[in-house]
Amino acid sequence: MVEIRLDRNDAMLIVQQMRLWLDARQIVPSRFTSAEIDGCLVVRTEFQVDAEAEAFAAQFAGICYY
Repeated sequence: MVEIRLDRNDAMLIVQQMRLWLDARQIVPSRFTSAEIDGCLVVRTEFQVDAEAEAFAAQFAGICYY
């Protein structure tokens, strides 16, 4: 799972960028959820392939949890 914390002001734009990034690579997450926590939008995305999770985390300053 990859967890990414987003500033609420930028969240919609970055989520759109995430979708474009995933689509361009034909990556389909097994789960994509979001919740507001402590004034941030927290996006949690699960992948079947560790390398995809690592690339997504690197692209969007996320943290991988295995």
